[in-house]
Amino acid sequence: MADRNERWTELVRGGTPGPLSALWRHFPGDDLDPERLARAHADFYRRFPFDFLKVTWTAGSLGQAWGYRCELSRVDAYGVYGDGPPVVQRAAQWADLEPAAVDRGFLGDQLDVLARLRRELGEHVPLVATVFSPMTVAATLSGAKVYAHLGEDPAATRAGLAAVTATIAAFARKAGEAGADGIFYATSSASGRVLGPERFRAFARPLDLEVIAASQLPTILHLHGEDPLFAEVADYPVLAVNWHDRRVGPSLADMRRLTDRVLAGGVNDQGVIGSGDPREVAAEVEDALRQVPDGRLIVAPGCVIPVDSAAANLDAVIATVRRAREG
Repeated sequence: MADRNERWTELVRGGTPGPLSALWRHFPGDDLDPERLARAHADFYRRFPFDFLKVTWTAGSLGQAWGYRCELSRVDAYGVYGDGPPVVQRAAQWADLEPAAVDRGFLGDQLDVLARLRRELGEHVPLVATVFSPMTVAATLSGAKVYAHLGEDPAATRAGLAAVTATIAAFARKAGEAGADGIFYATSSASGRVLGPERFRAFARPLDLEVIAASQLPTILHLHGEDPLFAEVADYPVLAVNWHDRRVGPSLADMRRLTDRVLAGGVNDQGVIGSGDPREVAAEVEDALRQVPDGRLIVAPGCVIPVDSAAANLDAVIATVRRAREG
């Protein structure tokens, strides 16, 4: 365990400990209770000792803190529940939104998960807590209507976004106190299909930077969705960037030509990790390693892997990256 902690520490300090690996998934059912969710993560890590443990909450982008409820009767192959009804349906309603508590309720439960994992796994297992961007939370709360609401009633919508941002920033700060060593900062708004560059810079970027600064933890930036706006986030103060390199692009190799930042990717979450065999998984990982020959790579999925991914396939990721480090 100490060796894994040293690799994470070296990466955070700007070193090159060789490629790292981490896969993550949802735990449907277990994610409805903090004790069960912590136990599920701990069991997953003990079985698959990746270089860090990315802690994944129930679907809902933390919108549950404002009363959002997923449709628990529907869950897909990735452990994601169906969308529940919007909490905010009209632009004017954003003005009534207030900051949510982070030390109790849904967010308090997630901090409890981190604290339980720290106690359970000890000090040498790097924990990376998922934090969703304020705009992503707002999209969940409104059934994605927030983007239209910004044009319909900018003052009210900005007031609601300020309340969400204050809450998410406080949660990011508290995550470190609860035991997190890093933040997995996920945004679905940094996409040309969602906001576009100009509106992203005007509305989402300032909120992102506020939350990332508040966490004071090494951050892996996750750009979710198609047409990722890399230029608009190129100067974000983050440790690494993760996106759907296999399904959406650009490739790891293309990104390495554009930046020397640590890259996180190489595993198609909708590909052989869930439907193939260990040889196919090893070949995909080896290809990722060739694309980033300087070793500043976290072999990781573009998003959560299927919940029924074969154990042998996950083992193949660990073994292939380990061979690369040792070779």
